Amino acid sequence: MLSSLLFVLVFLSSFLSYDFLVNDKDKKDVVIILKKEFVIKDSEDFFIQNISDAAITPIGHIIFLSSRQHRAFVFDENGDFLQSFGNQGRGPAEFNRPSMIEVGPDGTIFIHDPRNSRISVWNLDYEHEAEFEFMRGWNTYFINNSQDIFIWSQPHQPLPNGSFALILFKIEKSPWRAEIFRTFEYVDHNDQHEFLSTWSNIEITDQGNLIATEGTDEGSYFLYIVDEYGEMINKFGRKVDQPMHTPERSTELQQMRIRAGIAENDRATGSRSSTSGGQAQSELVPKPYFINLEIDSNNYLWVHRNKEFGQQEEIDIYTLKGEYKTTVTIPPTENEYRLLGIYDERVLFRVTEPDETPSLHVYRIEYVE
Repeated sequence: MLSSLLFVLVFLSSFLSYDFLVNDKDKKDVVIILKKEFVIKDSEDFFIQNISDAAITPIGHIIFLSSRQHRAFVFDENGDFLQSFGNQGRGPAEFNRPSMIEVGPDGTIFIHDPRNSRISVWNLDYEHEAEFEFMRGWNTYFINNSQDIFIWSQPHQPLPNGSFALILFKIEKSPWRAEIFRTFEYVDHNDQHEFLSTWSNIEITDQGNLIATEGTDEGSYFLYIVDEYGEMINKFGRKVDQPMHTPERSTELQQMRIRAGIAENDRATGSRSSTSGGQAQSELVPKPYFINLEIDSNNYLWVHRNKEFGQQEEIDIYTLKGEYKTTVTIPPTENEYRLLGIYDERVLFRVTEPDETPSLHVYRIEYVE
């Protein structure tokens, strides 16, 4: 009788609990392989100063944005250079440190031009169509689902009622504009929303739920599925070691903090540094747990985690309900990878070498069920 009761309780708990942590021993029932197709780097046709962001159009063209060059560079599906567009300035079709690019389902291209406080709109022939005002905020970036393009931002100024907020804007047409789609308020500037952060990585599902990252100090990390009201639907994650900066980079960061007058043991940034006579100690500084989130065409969530220097890249794959499926890896290098986007079967990574040389790596996804 007692054993039967225990079985029932365990069985019911599997349905009642939504807060769980999975580990490497969980069953993996899907295999995803990344195969590198080609690399876009400096050539006789163009010189790359930096890669701010990148995207792929519905016809397979690859576009990357350079904020330092105030231009967008276009390549065909094989990585061959086609053209560039944009110049530095404040007039139509000009940029001033453009930071982000996104492509809508119909091929419309949106480029965030923060120093000009606007979004510029381009067609698939790379002709400038329009622009609309958008005031930059903290950590502003595009997110999208299969139907719409959104902008995630925390405005610098409080709302009229005095509260601070994280705001999700939706891009609308006729005329082009960014309208407030959802607002997540919190009272104090030093406070944050319970599940969402200014520095969260955010994705949005076709059902309208947000998936947001968050880290912990215990060597685990969590992601939250949040509904339209800011309430948590699910919490999930995998136990991982906290990645650390190299000793050289840790010292550099600590010295920067000293110059900026930041107090020691500033938990808001995760620092464990200490100072003595204005000199930084040699303790390692932790990296953020997360690099980026993306949802692929099969509705898998890709979670690109940070790594320590020289280790392999690891991208955890989940269902949109938070069920862990597998981990995709890229062999170890001394380069820093950043997942920029997934477009059907293609994945874009910005890769930065130790000497700061940037390049764009294009991979193809292979699913093995």
